[in-house]
Amino acid sequence: MSLCLVNKGIGDSIADRKACPSNFLGLLSRLRRSYRDWSRLIDGLHIAIAVLYVLAGISIISNPLLASSFFTLVLAFSLIFAGIARALMAFQLRPVSGWYWPLLSGIASVVLGGMIATRWPASSLFVIGLFVALELLFHGWSMIFIALAAKNAPATVSAEPAPSTA
Repeated sequence: MSLCLVNKGIGDSIADRKACPSNFLGLLSRLRRSYRDWSRLIDGLHIAIAVLYVLAGISIISNPLLASSFFTLVLAFSLIFAGIARALMAFQLRPVSGWYWPLLSGIASVVLGGMIATRWPASSLFVIGLFVALELLFHGWSMIFIALAAKNAPATVSAEPAPSTA
């Protein structure tokens, strides 16, 4: 028995269906079932990711040379993308003095990432430590000069308290 007074076929317009409380209850029921389905899907994804982590760990332990080679390639692309992001950030900092230091850091990251990628897989044995150290050096250098530029920049915020309106 329907809670609506509208018979099927007579006055069965969209407005009548929207006003019917049983449709609202049905919607709530469908949302609850949908939530349970999503919850099961998310639990399944967590289990799948956990299994992939275990398999990746086993493969790293069983073949560390292959893992080193893989991580070197991941490092190469990470450096390239981080360098591009730093260069874009540098162009946003153009009004600030010393904006070119993050640009130089970004260019160095892209070059180092490109060097790793072009010499891969032979570069996997020595390059990770060397290039990470160089990348950190350039990034730290650029952050020091950005901080010095910010220290010497004129203050734009007033140190006086705002006047009270009361």
